[in-house]
Amino acid sequence: MVISVLFASAFLMCFAIVGSMISIMNYVFTGFGLMKMGETMGEKAPWLSWIPYASQYMLGKLGINNTAGILLVISNGISSLLGIILGILMTFTEEFANSEIVYIPLIIFGIIVAIYCIAVSVLMYIAYHKLYKKFSDKAVIMTVFTVLTGTAIAPIFIFAIRNNKLRE
Repeated sequence: MVISVLFASAFLMCFAIVGSMISIMNYVFTGFGLMKMGETMGEKAPWLSWIPYASQYMLGKLGINNTAGILLVISNGISSLLGIILGILMTFTEEFANSEIVYIPLIIFGIIVAIYCIAVSVLMYIAYHKLYKKFSDKAVIMTVFTVLTGTAIAPIFIFAIRNNKLRE
């Protein structure tokens, strides 16, 4: 029993370490890539690419325009807040309610949150596509893989094309 608990703990620790390393790598790749693209496009503050949520602004601004950047920041903030609220509601509903009637509003709220997050994701995918299009002739392929991986590969693409010449 003790060995299985130790093994499970070691496995989860390795999983957490690998996940953290991938997150840091994605952060660095996105920061360098967006900063270099911002410099190429003549942005006044390309260093914003290193600040959480402001990097979403840079993605929207570089890909589409300033309004899209602001919209991405606000909508991603709202998505995070809605996710936290949904998690809290699910926890309290499970803990304090035994009636199935209580679950119906929770399910409806969950569906609304999911639809909202899908809409935010579509805007983000459009911004990625337009940014890829500005720096690469393989924008469609990059966008398809970005969508299929849920943006997991996007930092690698951004880092890879950061030094390309502006196409538009």
